[in-house]
Amino acid sequence: MKILRNVPFNLDQNTTETFRYSRFETALLEPGDLIYRIYTPNHNFVFKTQEDVKSPDTEGMFWLDHYTYESLIKANQGEYIQSITTRAMLAVKEEWNPAMSRIVTARVVKEIKAAYGYIKWQPLTSVGGDSNVMLMGGGAQLYIMVRDMSNVTIISDKDIRPESKVVNKLRF
Repeated sequence: MKILRNVPFNLDQNTTETFRYSRFETALLEPGDLIYRIYTPNHNFVFKTQEDVKSPDTEGMFWLDHYTYESLIKANQGEYIQSITTRAMLAVKEEWNPAMSRIVTARVVKEIKAAYGYIKWQPLTSVGGDSNVMLMGGGAQLYIMVRDMSNVTIISDKDIRPESKVVNKLRF
């Protein structure tokens, strides 16, 4: 992955605010780069389809770079990624991704431009919980437009919480 200096990447205000201090840079993902997405089957998903988005030019998906993924592994002493550690570092509310039970690894096959930056803090929950408890964020995220998803191929999709009994079909 290369950071492209002085190359704009246009995001809507809501997406911009997911980055710490609303700051991000444009990154160029190159063939061979690995990206990761943690999801809950039947709740959120790996790729958005044309039916899932208003416009393929304005909606994308959040992914992790290899460095952030490795940081999650180290935080758990090489064991499975635990959801509380992951939830805190990635600032993922329960209503967005309830179980955080699977991780997809994808390999970039053609160049992709992405917004890249540090994840902003978020309240633990905004639905019936204490909004004063904050998830710290601080990991790095990639925001990749839907139209660029044809430039990646999935190389693995695995359970990261062995205690969860998830046997649902992956939604693409």
